[in-house]
Amino acid sequence: MGNQGYALQQNEVVILKSEEVYHEKINIDELLLTNLNIIAVSSKGVFKKQINVQYFPIDQIKIFNGKAWAIIPEEDECLEIYFLNGQETFEFGSKKEAIKWADNINSLLAGERMVVKCTKCEASITGIRDHVVCCQYCDSEQRL
Repeated sequence: MGNQGYALQQNEVVILKSEEVYHEKINIDELLLTNLNIIAVSSKGVFKKQINVQYFPIDQIKIFNGKAWAIIPEEDECLEIYFLNGQETFEFGSKKEAIKWADNINSLLAGERMVVKCTKCEASITGIRDHVVCCQYCDSEQRL
């Protein structure tokens, strides 16, 4: 499918990609994990021209005891991700794929989380220590 329907931010890179994943019983054409978001891309219609893109910011994933709340229930191929504002469940084709996603999410969020003020516009910026983040208000980049 390529990157039809979604656009990565200037400081965003794809870390992991899976196809044919289910989210809320809807087939997702592409599920991407980036350093900033989980992106779910689905298409509808006879010619699949209606594209729906959902962004789930990874900095909104709950952290408990130093680990992201991205868990796989026993005997399941699903990944349950607990965000500050709710829960999302993704069903993969295999438990191995779900484990790979959980491990990558935990690796991304394993660093120490920080909140600082943007050096340019003074808005609050959340991120992980020693990572470069981009202010969502003025697009300036800075290392935490």
